[in-house]
Amino acid sequence: MSAYIEFFIKGKDRFYPIASYCRNSEVYRVMSEGAPWEKVRALSVERLNTYRSFMLEDVMKEEKRINEQEHELQLIPTFNNSIEEKIDAIDSVKELIADKKEDIKAAKYVINFIDFLIDIINEVKYGEHEDLDPNSYLYYGIECWEPTVNDIVN
Repeated sequence: MSAYIEFFIKGKDRFYPIASYCRNSEVYRVMSEGAPWEKVRALSVERLNTYRSFMLEDVMKEEKRINEQEHELQLIPTFNNSIEEKIDAIDSVKELIADKKEDIKAAKYVINFIDFLIDIINEVKYGEHEDLDPNSYLYYGIECWEPTVNDIVN
């Protein structure tokens, strides 16, 4: 059984689901820390920026690793190995680079999702929405499918 992290917009009388990600997703991996189990917590721009910074660090680390592996690719032909071993080494490094590029793609997806959530909060904060509180508008939680106000934790 897979757990899900859920995202909601809180209206006057109920919570409206806006997104759901399973345990195998990059969004779950990054944002489950801090998300309550079977409860919901308000998301702030500060908390979202913390998640975003974490993901940006990941992207920079992966890009650095790709640069190192691309440099390694250039060196392989100079090794004193057989041609077959060189080809195997090149294929292995190219596969690692491809995996790193997929990791970067997944991280950028999470960053875009976080930016979207920040935009929602900022719209409520700076738009003409006097009846909405930007500090208690966007919520998230794990395995909390139909939250009520009684499910809110700090």
